[in-house]
Amino acid sequence: MRPSILPTSSPDTIQPIVPRRYLKAAIYLLCVSGVLTTISFLSGVAWDDVKSARDWSPFAQRPPQNGKHPAGSLADFPDYPPNYTEWHEIEEALPQHNENLTFPEGRTGRYVYFSEHVKTAGWGNVLQEHFFHGLLAYLGRRSYAFDSFEGTSDAPPFRDEEGNIVPVDIPMVAFLSGPLAGGPFPPRDLTPRFVRKSYFDKVCPHPKLLDKAAIRAKLPKNYTALHLLAVWVRMMNDEPARCVEINERIFDVDVFGSPRIHDGLPVLFNNPIIKLFGWSPLIEDAFTVNKHLFALTRKLPPPTPALRYPPIPGLLALHVRRGDFEHHCPNMRSWGTQFSGLNTQPGTIDRGPDLVENNDTQGSIDAFQRACYPSTKQIVERVRQIRMTEDGKGLRNIFIMTNGSPEWVEELREALMKDHPWKQISSSLQMKVTWEQKFTAQAVDMMIGQRADVFVGNGFSSLSGTVFMLRIASGLSAGRQRLWL
Repeated sequence: MRPSILPTSSPDTIQPIVPRRYLKAAIYLLCVSGVLTTISFLSGVAWDDVKSARDWSPFAQRPPQNGKHPAGSLADFPDYPPNYTEWHEIEEALPQHNENLTFPEGRTGRYVYFSEHVKTAGWGNVLQEHFFHGLLAYLGRRSYAFDSFEGTSDAPPFRDEEGNIVPVDIPMVAFLSGPLAGGPFPPRDLTPRFVRKSYFDKVCPHPKLLDKAAIRAKLPKNYTALHLLAVWVRMMNDEPARCVEINERIFDVDVFGSPRIHDGLPVLFNNPIIKLFGWSPLIEDAFTVNKHLFALTRKLPPPTPALRYPPIPGLLALHVRRGDFEHHCPNMRSWGTQFSGLNTQPGTIDRGPDLVENNDTQGSIDAFQRACYPSTKQIVERVRQIRMTEDGKGLRNIFIMTNGSPEWVEELREALMKDHPWKQISSSLQMKVTWEQKFTAQAVDMMIGQRADVFVGNGFSSLSGTVFMLRIASGLSAGRQRLWL
């Protein structure tokens, strides 16, 4: 059986459309993809080949020792964080980290490193950028050199975050599997595998800095993701230097924080970068251990050729930001912030009120607060609305993805139960995790949101937006990903 490169869709799925004014750029990118191996991926890659690449794991021969610290609640751990030494060793041992490999890998391969990537930010911000850096490298025929999460090669091992000591050097293999963590592409795809930054430093001691000014000069004033992809891919393809460094944020908040990201999504959705995306064994293990919190049956839907992470029937996942959002939401309102681009991408139906016009009216203030930091009452009302929709009719249990206090989560649980006899309501605060999983728990939440029957996210959250992107790439219908309004 041959898999389709296009997302599996239902009749009411809203498909991404490339605007006519960007067709030239789109055609160029499609040609680049074809030159690589996307055409063969479309027409000639058997499902067994895709499955072998998708299921590949660097952990097969050396399983990580996660049992050193038994699973427990987040309050059960010592004050110091893990250093992920074993995970770093596994990442360093990736087979492509071999200078003797032949082209397009090894010492003669072509590489790119994005030195100005997101740092000291949430996992949602990091992952959305990681997807697009991987896409750029793939289309540019280069191996992508990636850093650890929250760190660079010269970062200290820990940092103080509002009184909490957290690790700053978590390797990507602790979060992800697939090409974005150094996994292979399908057998007939000759794209070089992605590498760890420390290996890049060995084979590329003196990378060439690409001319930012020359590239910016080729961009129109109101450039979009498709413009960025076309210009940077052409630059990387035309550049003769084996090793290049890009020391400028390419996909910044102006792109991710607006509809300007939309026209780049069809390119990503039709690419092995997202087709072969997977979570790491560390994340999948936490998901499995805690599945009683969000699944009403022991046996979950199995993966299929079209869908690695199928939805869990009856599960409603709610992403409810608390903590810093209490103060951040009023600031965003004063700045005229709109919903992020991934939360309004084609394939969604909630756009939200106009939060810029009449920004200081009470109606605008209330609308912004309801969308950004909804009260318990507003959450219950929104859940009731969604439960009444066609996609919400089969919902039976709720999982709350939140950083709220235990007291507030219990208040919300009781209010939701009072409104409707849900079979179960649980939250991320109840998850049992290992020492290493404590600091990757955002990814576990994200996987649960990705697999929910219906997901309700925060329009201003990059984590919600990345969950939306993964769900829409899987072909889930528009009514199954909603926002607080």
